[in-house]
Order: sequence, then structure tokens, then C-alpha cells
Amino acid sequence: MVNSITIKVPDLNKISVKIQQQTERALAREVEFAKGEILIRTNSGRDADEAPFKQYSPSYEAQRVDRGYSAQVNLTITGTLLTSITSKVQKTAEGFAGVLFFLAGRPDGGSNSEIALKHNTGDYGGKKLKPRRFFALSIKQIREIISNIRKEIKP
Repeated sequence: MVNSITIKVPDLNKISVKIQQQTERALAREVEFAKGEILIRTNSGRDADEAPFKQYSPSYEAQRVDRGYSAQVNLTITGTLLTSITSKVQKTAEGFAGVLFFLAGRPDGGSNSEIALKHNTGDYGGKKLKPRRFFALSIKQIREIISNIRKEIKP
């Protein structure tokens, strides 16, 4: 005679921890890869949507060349801005967030975040130029990151 039915399920706490660990590792890898894509793309003179950056004005381009810098628009003079991009994964109430950000500290005392904002928005104080949206990810890149993380998670 059957007086009970038992349904066994896996230990969800263990599965949850495993999924969290997999998610965190996958996100860390993906956000670091995204950082690399930003660097490669910016050094090639393209924005987050793969459009070429607007060329420097002829006078500014001449100044750059005279100072020994490239005439290519790649947002690089000293390299401090791009090499200061770093990444981390942080726990949030909803799960995890991959964060790309700029480390502080420049030899000239400036702020990498402020310089990046000027490039991204085109707002250089009194002068408004065409934005060079380099510090961003396209919708396609974000979807790829999410897809790659989903593929990694195995309960």
C-alpha cells in the first residue's frame, strides 16, 4: 500500500552556488574580452558601432605630427587613457554586473573618466565636437556577451 509519494530534487542551494560561480567566471571573462575589443577598435580609429572616428582638423593633425604622434584618430597621445581601462565583476541585488571603468591617476593630474566623457560626448567645454563614442558596447556586443554567459551555465 502506498501512503506517500516522494519527489526528490537536487540540492538547489548547491546548484545555485554552482550557477553563481559559473556566471561570475563567465562574466569576468566576457567583460575582459569586451575591454580588449574596445582597445582594438579604438586603436583602429572606430567607434562602438564600427564607424570611423571623425578626422582631426588639419591644424590639430599637423600639431600632432609635429609632436611625434600619429595623424590617425585613435584617441591616443600618451596611452594613459586607454591603458587605464579595467574591469571587475560585482555582486548586485539582481545577480552580477560586469563593470568597465577607468583607473584614476594620470601623470598630468587629469581624470581619465572626464577625458573619456569628453571624447564620448564631444563636449570639450566651450567647444562642441562630433562625439567619438569609443567607451561603449554595441547592442550586438551586449547580446553576444549574454549569449556566451548563458552557454557557460550548466546546472
